[in-house]
Amino acid sequence: MSRIHARTLRFSAGLCLRIPAAVGQGRAVCPPAAQRSAPVAVAGSGPARGRRRHRPVSRLVSAMAGVVVAGGLAIPAASAAPGGLAFAGCVGDLAGCAATSPANALDGSSAVTVVGNQVYTASSWEGTVSHFTMDLAGNLTYDGCLGNLPGCTALSSDLAISTPTALAAANGQLYVASADSQTVSHFTIDPAGNLTFADCYGSGDGCTPVTPADALKLADGLAITPDGQQLYTTSYTGSVVSHFTIDAAGNLAFAGCIGDLAGCTSTSPAGALDGAWGVAITPDGQHLYAASLMGNAISHFTIDSAGNLTFAGCIGSLTGCATTSPAGALNGADALVVTPDGHHLYAAATTANAVSHFTIDPAGNLNYAGCIGDLFGCATMAPGALDGADALAITSDGAHVYAAGGSGHAISHFTMDAAGNLNYAGCIGDHAGCATTSPAGALVGVNGLAVTGDGAHLYATAFTGNAVSHFTIAGFTTANPPGGPYRRICHFNCNPLPGGLVPGGLLPRTCLFGCHPLPSGILLRTLP
Repeated sequence: MSRIHARTLRFSAGLCLRIPAAVGQGRAVCPPAAQRSAPVAVAGSGPARGRRRHRPVSRLVSAMAGVVVAGGLAIPAASAAPGGLAFAGCVGDLAGCAATSPANALDGSSAVTVVGNQVYTASSWEGTVSHFTMDLAGNLTYDGCLGNLPGCTALSSDLAISTPTALAAANGQLYVASADSQTVSHFTIDPAGNLTFADCYGSGDGCTPVTPADALKLADGLAITPDGQQLYTTSYTGSVVSHFTIDAAGNLAFAGCIGDLAGCTSTSPAGALDGAWGVAITPDGQHLYAASLMGNAISHFTIDSAGNLTFAGCIGSLTGCATTSPAGALNGADALVVTPDGHHLYAAATTANAVSHFTIDPAGNLNYAGCIGDLFGCATMAPGALDGADALAITSDGAHVYAAGGSGHAISHFTMDAAGNLNYAGCIGDHAGCATTSPAGALVGVNGLAVTGDGAHLYATAFTGNAVSHFTIAGFTTANPPGGPYRRICHFNCNPLPGGLVPGGLLPRTCLFGCHPLPSGILLRTLP
């Protein structure tokens, strides 16, 4: 695992598993003892707060420099072009960021997701999920946390989110994958965005077990079908993708798994899901892609009407898979994102330090179309900015892709041409040639990215920076989202339209919450 951006998870048995960073869902790590206080002893089967995690890397971010004033906003010179990022502040346990209470609620931040005007982050160090509300300018207000950290709302199952690594939301529900406790947990979201713990599946105390028992071992990636009825999670250690159905109330039911683990449906070749990590679903809900961090491949699955997966092939370095050129483009494949039109997939690879582009044919098959990054044979960009490529995000119009370099300590911005090819457009973070942030350290250990539905804001979690940072995206505002100024972004709990009208028609859907405020009396179109 040389040159892999390593992260460490310490399990209850006292062992540490070093795994590469991936998919922007943040992975728990422990810095050297000199950088953190000594672990706190926890009696019995207590939560992860007593199990410190190490990431043996150091990161600094230099102060902001060079701005262009546009419309009264200070925008870094390198970020003034459409889609460019401008640092707008941070929240967390870092000098210069807005504080939280408890102060360490964001220590080891590991994942971020946006649900309407609510933002949720996970802390794999402290075992918490934090809630923020977003104002119209995208600024975050901290609204509390759940977990076993003193000062957070405690859960009935104290191991349900001991090391949360991934977040996914649909229909007023939030789901959390936790590596240490080997669980997927379910929370309901009220109209104010507050979370209430509902239940959990896996090995955690009080959670419903799954069969086979290791199907959620080191649970990591999460993805939900567009209709909100199916959920999939990856298991790094089990080397599987597990399937859950979601009922009308948001409750989960385990429906099986596919991969190397005994008791799961197998793949051919057998190692296609070794170290299963990132996962993504096409907008039509008919195809799923899973990244194999140890198999150095991406697997394609078809999804039937019941949500069951059928293996349909793979691409990468693994024998039996279709190949890429250069051959190592998917070494350490971890993060995946599909374009809103379903025609392209992008994959970050933490060992290759590159982002690869695939076209998706009508049958869902992937066709390799090139890469960008440090790997010989890929298109070039700022050297090192994609080191430890760790997370991907895309704007809702599909025009801009963002990639987190966990070892490069930066977020890179790419535009795409009509064929879906990526063109490097700049970076921000602690890397030569990138725009900078203030305070320094805001992107130290960047590992999670999320873009708002209106395309105006990006949020990034930083594990070692212990913070979530806010960036504005040039060219987009809440008054002028992709698609024009009169498209309302409604995220969930939307009632069906009458008479079979298609979302996006002239009549708006009735949304209970998760919609940006609108001027009174204006009839707006909705995004599906």
